[in-house]
Amino acid sequence: MRRLFKEYTEDNEINNEDALEWLYIGDEQNFKKQVTIRDYYRIILVDNAGELSVDDLNNMLIELKNRDGMLDYVDYYDELAEIINAEYSLELEFYASSYYEDLDHFKHGNIVYDMEKCCFDLAENWDEIMTTYLYKEEHGYIAAIQAEIIDENTESSFAEVHITELDETEEFEDEEDSDNEFVVLEKKVIETTTVKKIMENKYLIVVTSKLPGHLDMAATASEKEMIEFLENECIIDIEGYMEKFNTLEK
Repeated sequence: MRRLFKEYTEDNEINNEDALEWLYIGDEQNFKKQVTIRDYYRIILVDNAGELSVDDLNNMLIELKNRDGMLDYVDYYDELAEIINAEYSLELEFYASSYYEDLDHFKHGNIVYDMEKCCFDLAENWDEIMTTYLYKEEHGYIAAIQAEIIDENTESSFAEVHITELDETEEFEDEEDSDNEFVVLEKKVIETTTVKKIMENKYLIVVTSKLPGHLDMAATASEKEMIEFLENECIIDIEGYMEKFNTLEK
């Protein structure tokens, strides 16, 4: 079954009430439960602390703050790391949060730095388990985004209909040939759009592409919304497609 999902944000409200809610679409195996740091704009992971505890590191900070001017002009966490390492012969590394497959990663004494309160803390106080969607970016690397899965049944006995009129895009190129200028028109298929009837008055619209880095998109729509979508896309033979949508799979 296809999984529909959207990138997780605190505010996922649709701005345009008349528009379809376009979602990402993916295969089941690309979703993972992972752990990361909550409020990662504020909380920084600390590595190479060795046997040092949160209290040890905070005592070092207090001592540095009590030295005249030592931390007065430190604005960034990497500058703080350099000062602590130099003053106490340490090799601390501060880095932004990432995703971990080990759900217990932060339960074993890992430490973070709070940039707002300027102190160290246990990472387990800031960990967050989330669903992520893994995909290959345009440059070939695997990336992950935090995903909110939409529980939709996308299976049905109706045929998946290919909207051929939406396949092609036109590209124009001006070419010069000594005395004459002429235009070359080239048609390329960049996206494939299909529609599948899920149940009475409910359709699944899917837009896919083989272009690198493209995340397939989908939306569920009522019959009225689906027809409006086809009209907005300037589809000519809507009546013919409607007949196909009601055809059962062979």
